Amino acid sequence: MQTDKQKRVRKEFEKGLKEGLSRHLLRESNKFFIYPSKLRRTKGNLAMLEFIENQTRQWAEWRKTFAPRPAGESDELGMMEKAYGGFPLLNQYYSRDLLREVPAMVERTQKLSQLILSGIEDKGSFVYLREAANCYILGLPQAAIALSRAAVEAHLRNALGKVFGGSAVRGAGLKELVNDYARRGQLLSSEGRKRANKVRVAGDDVLHEKPADSGSALEVLEAARAVILELEGKKGRS
Repeated sequence: MQTDKQKRVRKEFEKGLKEGLSRHLLRESNKFFIYPSKLRRTKGNLAMLEFIENQTRQWAEWRKTFAPRPAGESDELGMMEKAYGGFPLLNQYYSRDLLREVPAMVERTQKLSQLILSGIEDKGSFVYLREAANCYILGLPQAAIALSRAAVEAHLRNALGKVFGGSAVRGAGLKELVNDYARRGQLLSSEGRKRANKVRVAGDDVLHEKPADSGSALEVLEAARAVILELEGKKGRS
């Protein structure tokens, strides 16, 4: 028989497992106004905290555009940063933002369980695909797709260069490499060319401002891996 204390401990443990460390840390972080100063959970304080976080988010997004600040627009966040010393607001904003993203990152990582990269011997392609997988986990589907395309093109161009000569394939685009050279060189089956074209089209789309979602990125990653394994003459694992 469990004691009441043991039952409480077990209940707290099960609750913690279900909640996850990220949600616990996020809840704890919301106790602070500007770390390490704690905040009383009044309606006014919470509204002020939300305002500051929204301002920080806008400021961070503006910085990503590399654009000069419009004339006459005040730099309220910059002034607050100077007042509190250093960049605690950005540190706090990114910390909370990442904690919010952790559950989704865990879910995407679990979806990669069947995507085995260890059978890929080509170092360049492996690096591209590993970085693509990292981007997928971090919620950057456009980057994941673009890197998957780069992996396929790099490996295919290298393989075809050994068959037709480097100068012959140097000026060819990826579409020609897949549909012409790979077919004539018998390096890819019809299914392999279909997969390669899927990667190519998806890569072209994101590079021409046609955003993709997480599900599409995973499909492209899987297709790119299958193409590269076929080029290496391996079955791979599905």
